Amino acid sequence: MLSYRAVLDRSDHVRSFSVGITGHQVSLARWYARVELTEKPEGQGDCGHPLLHAHIGDDPDAALSPRAPLPWMLPHEALEWLLATVDSALEPAP
Repeated sequence: MLSYRAVLDRSDHVRSFSVGITGHQVSLARWYARVELTEKPEGQGDCGHPLLHAHIGDDPDAALSPRAPLPWMLPHEALEWLLATVDSALEPAP
Protein backbone atom coordinates (compact mmCIF):
# COMPACT_ATOMS: atom_id res chain seq x y z
CA MET A 1 0.00 0.00 0.00
CA LEU A 2 1.22 3.48 -0.83
CA SER A 3 0.47 6.55 1.30
CA TYR A 4 1.17 10.24 0.75
CA ARG A 5 0.53 13.37 2.80
CA ALA A 6 1.68 16.92 2.16
CA VAL A 7 1.19 20.22 3.98
CA LEU A 8 1.45 23.35 1.83
CA ASP A 9 1.49 26.96 2.91
CA ARG A 10 -0.68 29.67 1.33
CA SER A 11 1.93 30.14 -1.40
CA ASP A 12 1.79 26.42 -2.24
CA HIS A 13 5.29 25.80 -0.84
CA VAL A 14 5.75 22.37 0.74
CA ARG A 15 5.95 22.71 4.53
CA SER A 16 6.07 18.99 5.26
CA PHE A 17 5.37 15.68 3.56
CA SER A 18 5.27 11.96 4.18
CA VAL A 19 5.36 9.24 1.57
CA GLY A 20 5.31 5.60 2.60
CA ILE A 21 4.94 2.08 1.37
CA THR A 22 3.86 -1.00 3.32
CA GLY A 23 3.60 -4.64 2.42
CA HIS A 24 4.03 -8.26 3.41
CA GLN A 25 6.83 -10.65 2.61
CA VAL A 26 6.08 -14.13 1.27
CA SER A 27 6.37 -15.29 4.90
CA LEU A 28 3.56 -12.80 5.70
CA ALA A 29 5.95 -10.71 7.80
CA ARG A 30 4.85 -7.07 7.66
CA TRP A 31 7.29 -4.32 6.58
CA TYR A 32 7.22 -0.60 5.81
CA ALA A 33 9.42 2.28 4.70
CA ARG A 34 8.46 5.95 4.93
CA VAL A 35 10.20 9.22 4.06
CA GLU A 36 9.19 12.28 6.05
CA LEU A 37 10.00 15.96 5.89
CA THR A 38 8.98 17.67 9.12
CA GLU A 39 8.41 21.41 9.56
CA LYS A 40 10.75 21.67 12.53
CA PRO A 41 13.25 19.44 14.31
CA GLU A 42 11.70 16.87 16.61
CA GLY A 43 13.17 14.47 19.11
CA GLN A 44 16.19 14.81 21.36
CA GLY A 45 19.71 13.52 21.64
CA ASP A 46 22.81 13.90 19.53
CA CYS A 47 21.09 13.03 16.27
CA GLY A 48 17.75 14.56 17.25
CA HIS A 49 15.23 14.11 14.49
CA PRO A 50 16.53 15.37 11.13
CA LEU A 51 14.02 17.31 9.06
CA LEU A 52 14.29 14.86 6.13
CA HIS A 53 14.53 11.27 7.27
CA ALA A 54 13.37 7.72 6.61
CA HIS A 55 11.57 5.35 8.97
CA ILE A 56 11.89 1.63 8.36
CA GLY A 57 10.68 -1.45 10.15
CA ASP A 58 7.82 -3.86 10.61
CA ASP A 59 5.20 -1.64 12.31
CA PRO A 60 4.47 1.80 10.83
CA ASP A 61 2.30 2.64 13.85
CA ALA A 62 5.02 1.97 16.44
CA ALA A 63 5.76 4.91 18.73
CA LEU A 64 9.51 4.43 18.26
CA SER A 65 10.94 3.26 14.97
CA PRO A 66 14.38 3.28 13.42
CA ARG A 67 15.07 6.39 11.39
CA ALA A 68 17.90 7.54 9.19
CA PRO A 69 18.76 11.02 7.94
CA LEU A 70 18.48 11.48 4.17
CA PRO A 71 20.02 13.88 1.68
CA TRP A 72 17.65 16.49 0.29
CA MET A 73 15.05 15.14 -2.14
CA LEU A 74 11.74 16.34 -3.49
CA PRO A 75 8.52 14.40 -2.77
CA HIS A 76 8.57 12.63 -6.16
CA GLU A 77 12.22 11.66 -5.58
CA ALA A 78 11.26 10.26 -2.17
CA LEU A 79 8.66 8.07 -3.87
CA GLU A 80 11.23 6.87 -6.43
CA TRP A 81 13.67 6.08 -3.60
CA LEU A 82 11.02 4.11 -1.70
CA LEU A 83 10.03 2.10 -4.77
CA ALA A 84 13.70 1.28 -5.42
CA THR A 85 13.96 -0.13 -1.87
CA VAL A 86 11.26 -2.63 -2.82
CA ASP A 87 12.41 -3.47 -6.36
CA SER A 88 16.07 -3.04 -7.24
CA ALA A 89 15.14 -2.91 -10.94
CA LEU A 90 13.74 0.57 -10.18
CA GLU A 91 17.07 1.92 -8.96
CA PRO A 92 18.31 4.80 -11.12
CA ALA A 93 21.19 4.12 -13.48
CA PRO A 94 24.54 5.53 -12.31
